[in-house]
Amino acid sequence: SAPARALGVSISPLSPMLGAEVRGFDVRKATDAATHQWIVGLLDKFQMVVFRDQSLLPDELTAFARRFGPLQPHILDQFHLPGNPEIYILSNLKEDGRPIGNANDGITWHTDLTGDEHALVYTILYSLEVPTSGGDTLFASTQRAWDALPAERKRELLGKRAIHSYEQLYNSRRRMLDEAGIPNDYQPLTEEQISRYRRDGFIAL
Repeated sequence: SAPARALGVSISPLSPMLGAEVRGFDVRKATDAATHQWIVGLLDKFQMVVFRDQSLLPDELTAFARRFGPLQPHILDQFHLPGNPEIYILSNLKEDGRPIGNANDGITWHTDLTGDEHALVYTILYSLEVPTSGGDTLFASTQRAWDALPAERKRELLGKRAIHSYEQLYNSRRRMLDEAGIPNDYQPLTEEQISRYRRDGFIAL
């Protein structure tokens, strides 16, 4: 694309279904409106975008994230990064016998916080240390899944109520959920909701 050429970056699709990899771009430079809109355009087109070779301090990560709107701290606040509560730590490491992050998250297919009144549009995952094999994060396109349904099946589903349930997803974490006071949420499936979820995107750094 013309913006990519102007920025001197390369963009490579990751699969026919979704995802793209961007190389040669430092997200800390995404401070002007035109560059931000270029990133939003990538998310609209590919749904999930990986920006390779980033090196960000916590404040730089939150500054980049705020370009997309108000940040929403995770409801399990015991794993917030000290000094940056908008950053939620995922880790299987321990310090002084205590976990530094949540090692039991993302264990099933999910979309973050869909049951909230102000549902998230984007999620950003910044990886500091990953295993050489295993521990992969998998992605699927719910847009493609919906579009592939026969029209009759779509009509059957519209108007049904969807249950957004932490209890169902994380029953093994019952104590943490009770302490956080997270109720189940029931929402009707409507064309408006489907259109809103089409704007959802995922950024990996």
